[in-house]
Amino acid sequence: MIRKNAYIAAAALCIAGSFGLASSALAEKGYTYEVDIHTAAEGASAEDTTTYICMGDSDLQSPPKALTGAQCPAPTFSREEDTLKWSGTCEQTQGNGTWTFSHNDKSFEGEGIVRSSTGLTSTKVEGHAIDKCTV
Repeated sequence: MIRKNAYIAAAALCIAGSFGLASSALAEKGYTYEVDIHTAAEGASAEDTTTYICMGDSDLQSPPKALTGAQCPAPTFSREEDTLKWSGTCEQTQGNGTWTFSHNDKSFEGEGIVRSSTGLTSTKVEGHAIDKCTV
């Protein structure tokens, strides 16, 4: 009985290992970007932050909202060559922005404007790849 359980455990480990290899093979390769964000909102002091984020090709087609300044649940994105445009409208908020990529998508800069009932907020971003990562 012990020998049978050992075979079952070994088989389970082999199967789990196979699934692990398959899922890691499907993981998207990307780059860690250092991103400088400048945010200016009406009635508030401007804020400068630096963040680090791992992004793959799919993220460069529709970046995380934390980087665009979008406040709506599902902003729309369109990319043509090195220019990404986004926009979103929900309830009493409307926003749009543009990013421009360079150095084979290893660098980008852009800005966004969000208008809401509390006023106007502008966001400027500038980022560059600093290392490889897995998304």
